[in-house]
Amino acid sequence: MRVDIENITVTLLRRKQDLYRHHDSNQARQRKRKRMRELKKKLREKVVQYNTGVQEEQIDEELACSLTEGYILPWERHANDFGDLTEDAAHGLNSVLSRRWHFLKSQHKQAVHVYSGVAALECHDLQLQQDIEESDDNGYTSPESEEEDL
Repeated sequence: MRVDIENITVTLLRRKQDLYRHHDSNQARQRKRKRMRELKKKLREKVVQYNTGVQEEQIDEELACSLTEGYILPWERHANDFGDLTEDAAHGLNSVLSRRWHFLKSQHKQAVHVYSGVAALECHDLQLQQDIEESDDNGYTSPESEEEDL
């Protein structure tokens, strides 16, 4: 249910932004507005359905359907909630986590680079081994094998 509400909300906001962005005719804008009205109606139905099933975190139906860009859905409010931290402490925690994320991202890039290098060497070694086997199959002998025969 939450995913449906989020998807419809995002779609509506995107369509609202794109409504006047393109050089469309008046008829095209009317079709877009009609689709937006249909989506708003569907959103309103989903919000009512969600509110009947949930007691504590009700969605404000009017705000959600008015496409107010600053409106935050109830389950999104807690995602950025740092509890009793002050604003400075929350900002500090955010910066520490961001720094850690960038560090892990760079480590991941290095690991991918090393892995691709090892994989390339393994492919090269495999190709050399196949070449050696093919040369042995063709009757060519290596100096090592001639020494073993003696």
